[in-house]
Amino acid sequence: MAMTIEETSARQRVVDARIRELDRHDKLTSPQEIEYQQLRTESIALQRVILEESYDRGNLENGTPSDNDDARGRWGGSLVQRGNPWRESISAPAFGGSHDTVAELRGRARTAIERVKHAPDGGRDRITRALDTENGGSLAKVAAWAIATSDPAYMRAFSKLAVDPQNGNREFTGEELNAFQRTQSLARAMSLTDASGGYLVPFQLDPTVILTSDGSTNPLRKIARTVVATGDVWNGVSSAGITSGWLAEAAENSDNAPTLAQPSINVYKQSSFVPVSVESYDDMANGAAEVTSLLFDAADQVDSQAFILGTGSAQPFGIVTALVGTASVVSLTGSTLDAIDFTSTQEALPPRFQPNAQWIMHLVSMNRGRSIIAGTGLTTPMIEGNPPYLLSKLVNEASYMDSTIAAGTTHDYLAVYGDFSNYVIADRIGTTVELIPHLFGANRRPTGQRGWWMMRRLGADSVNDNAFRVLDKSA
Repeated sequence: MAMTIEETSARQRVVDARIRELDRHDKLTSPQEIEYQQLRTESIALQRVILEESYDRGNLENGTPSDNDDARGRWGGSLVQRGNPWRESISAPAFGGSHDTVAELRGRARTAIERVKHAPDGGRDRITRALDTENGGSLAKVAAWAIATSDPAYMRAFSKLAVDPQNGNREFTGEELNAFQRTQSLARAMSLTDASGGYLVPFQLDPTVILTSDGSTNPLRKIARTVVATGDVWNGVSSAGITSGWLAEAAENSDNAPTLAQPSINVYKQSSFVPVSVESYDDMANGAAEVTSLLFDAADQVDSQAFILGTGSAQPFGIVTALVGTASVVSLTGSTLDAIDFTSTQEALPPRFQPNAQWIMHLVSMNRGRSIIAGTGLTTPMIEGNPPYLLSKLVNEASYMDSTIAAGTTHDYLAVYGDFSNYVIADRIGTTVELIPHLFGANRRPTGQRGWWMMRRLGADSVNDNAFRVLDKSA
């Protein structure tokens, strides 16, 4: 039997009360996460029933409800928070904050992330996980940023500025102006940007959400651990584990407390610039999306090099740079890449890290592995399949890995093998774009071009060198 409108409303209140209760947890267990998603689905369905029933009864007080209506008082606070998370003001403490404030922000952020259009599912999941694993001030910043930059009105305002950097703001509607001012105020209050005059990139266009290297020859974005940072340094916690053993009857247990370390990763500013002719600018159907894709491609090329060979000085530590000079280096000699090079590197990795281990290497090294058959006792190539596997472990192509074995004493780091969850990429939220209306040539005269300057901050480093082995081959 179908519920009456009163019964539906009563059930809505019960469901939303349980959702708010779950929102107060810093981290949900697996059963709680399942319950949360079921309740969210039910809440949306109940809201739809209530609205449809209200249409039928013709008892709306102020016309048809929409995303722009403030429904508080007519439908209760839950519909405002769950139905439109962008209506209320956004404030997030710089440090800490009450538990209820953080829980409310997280609830609104999760709703906003689910409702925003054209954002990749992987990006949604990544930011949602950050909301579940961070706490206090960090969580408040991530949540407030997600709410502000995912607002459809802010996306419309940003697009108008993209088409006309000088006069786009004159075409703002009242809703767009409020969303734009709210986002800019929030960015300044929480120090999400490091330069004045720029605009926060909308959620669905931000590289923190869009992992630009998916499907490219920069595999670290796919296999490394990526985290969201809110400050200049990301701090983590690591441990070598505890020691367990056998205990005689009535014997006192030993102290098995683990030794904890706190690895830290500095984040650095990366900038990209794309000049666009006035003609191309005028012909763009969607200027924001088109130019942003170019900026992200440029950033990805820089990331590709940094995550492999970055020096750690004003840029991320590359995985090879981080491992050189440590006990993780497996040194072998010879002028060719042979089967024993791969097997020796794999067997040097401790058992703890073998289950999740993968390879990264240059395409030339991968092709060499595909040709190794004769004299090895194998009946198939060492590297085969799509995706390719080497010694039963996935192989990832990385364009900036070394691919040649030079004569003499030169060190050639041809492959890295290990558990890449121990290589952390920290993306600081708050990517900024500045729109430059006119570019000038060497003689200080206009060139008929506009420019986009994107600034983002990120860092990367190995947080556990023992989780990797790098093949060092010298002739």
